[in-house]
Amino acid sequence: MSRAQKIYRTMLAGQYAQALELHAAWATPTAQADRWAGYCLFCQGELLLARDMLLRALNGKAVAAAVELATVYRHLRQLPQAWAMLQSLDHHPLEPLDEGLAFRERGALLFEEGRLREAEDAFERAWQLLQHVPETSVRVNTAYALGYIQSFLGKDRRALHHLNLALKETQSGRRLHPLLARAFAYQSLGRFDLAEQDLSEADSLGKSVPMAQSVLSYSRGALYRVQGRWVQALEHLERAAQQARDLDDRGTECFAELDASTVLVATGRHAEAQLKLCRAAELADAPRARAHYLLRLGHLQVHTDHPEAAHTLEQARALCQSLHLQREQLLADLHIAELALRQRDDASADGALQQALESRYALGHGTAVISELRGLPNVLGRLAACPPNDPRSILLDDWRALAGAAPLKVHLQSLGAPQLHTDSRPVRLTMRRCVEVMVYLLFSPNSSREQLLAALWPDEVPARAVSYFHQVRHELEHTVPGLRLRYDRITRTYALCAAGLQFSWDVEDVKSALSEGSEDGLHRALHLYAGPLLPDTPGEWLRMERDALEWSLIKTGLHLIERWSEAGEYAKCLTLAERLLEIDPVNEVLAEYLLQATWELQGKLSTRRQLAELTSRFTDQVGEVPPTFVVWQRRVEGFKA
Repeated sequence: MSRAQKIYRTMLAGQYAQALELHAAWATPTAQADRWAGYCLFCQGELLLARDMLLRALNGKAVAAAVELATVYRHLRQLPQAWAMLQSLDHHPLEPLDEGLAFRERGALLFEEGRLREAEDAFERAWQLLQHVPETSVRVNTAYALGYIQSFLGKDRRALHHLNLALKETQSGRRLHPLLARAFAYQSLGRFDLAEQDLSEADSLGKSVPMAQSVLSYSRGALYRVQGRWVQALEHLERAAQQARDLDDRGTECFAELDASTVLVATGRHAEAQLKLCRAAELADAPRARAHYLLRLGHLQVHTDHPEAAHTLEQARALCQSLHLQREQLLADLHIAELALRQRDDASADGALQQALESRYALGHGTAVISELRGLPNVLGRLAACPPNDPRSILLDDWRALAGAAPLKVHLQSLGAPQLHTDSRPVRLTMRRCVEVMVYLLFSPNSSREQLLAALWPDEVPARAVSYFHQVRHELEHTVPGLRLRYDRITRTYALCAAGLQFSWDVEDVKSALSEGSEDGLHRALHLYAGPLLPDTPGEWLRMERDALEWSLIKTGLHLIERWSEAGEYAKCLTLAERLLEIDPVNEVLAEYLLQATWELQGKLSTRRQLAELTSRFTDQVGEVPPTFVVWQRRVEGFKA
């Protein structure tokens, strides 16, 4: 085996550093050896050194080095130079291997320009030329490229076929990129468990590949984003953007910033999202990136009531359609529907949802919907209101069929029978204090651990109380993805965080209804009030909150009863007084109004019965009766029918 062949074989095995050592030890390497050394430098992220080495190979008459040089120029975002390199090969007869590599690079350039269908054709031609070559890594990379482009076109099952072929033949050092592509395809199909497996293997393989670090971080962040795990998603996406910036990998940096902006919009951090989009605008110089930028810009504009939101989203949709990006076209329609619903334009919203539904059927599945619904509350509400036989309800059915993603909705029920619900289904919690900890932090956000432990475990040994608290924290975070007890290292306090989830709490719902101060608001509050706050839980802090909530209901009700009594609307007084006495059974003022309404509506006998029941209740629970009961006793006994 010649020295050049040895370098070539070492490179094919993915041992780039060793191949470069062999090249460096050769005093007068051949042009072909320079070609392979240039490719090794590229794989190590040394783009400028790779360019210079490949130029030397080209000048040394290694004509086919133009293929690798085109690849380097593409990564340097010098697309005209990359095309010029490929065009220079038109005048030279090529070996089947080099011809196939040239078609493969042509597909990559077409992909960069957003010409996805043409790119798929070029990769198909490359696969025809290269699938039988003896070099395994070449076959692997070609199958990978074909599967990669097909996943972007929404052909996820076809993509999996080619990616599985690539992974079946490849050695450990060459599995990294096919694994990342397959993880994306699995993610697109909603198979988050399989995507996680591929990313875990990719993480272990990519530790020694500098160029892969930003893509690894981005892939992980993208998976977390689709799953609704906002905190982890943002952490990985911001890391990916920084790593890509250090490597001058503009493509990965652009998409990392765009995905990060999506997370920030969904969690209400609009100013930070705007900064991410400013950076992405500078990077989105390829058509596909531009389409994604417009989609994410429109997303932000909808949520900030920007007057250009509709125009931006229509631009995004048109560009996605021209690029055959069916998945992204579906997302654009969802955002257009959200904007229409915010503007109370139901007809336009229904039209956009119908288009989204058609795209969903064209794709063959609705997994793409889930990453967007979290940030589209009006669309989510519209879909939830659809009757079961409405075709649009399948968009929510797609969601419910998924496993491994954070829920869309989380509801904490703390009145009556405590229970945590996700997407209207009860959550089984093994730690009895989970709901209590959540309720405490909702009443007292940003509490120190000492405050929390003193309130909830006042009589417990401190070390054991700390252990209980962290067990509760662990169970909540692992049982309900997206829900966590966030610790602020600066203030050293805890707060309940439900970023990205549509979180609701029955106590807040009751308070919101009461704040209207209306008859309808009070009736809604009483309907929501299922019983005392955490009725079986002791604690002074809880007693105070329980009493305060009950008094809010009673006080609002008394204002209405007083008004109705003055107006002679005794039927309303009777019904409301009876309901409020279920909350505060020994409230003297309510008892007085109840007796008065009973007297006016039902007469002496009913009033006597009511008075007897109230007297028994007050005697049992208070030990005495109000002075007004004596007056009523005389009244019902002395009245002549």
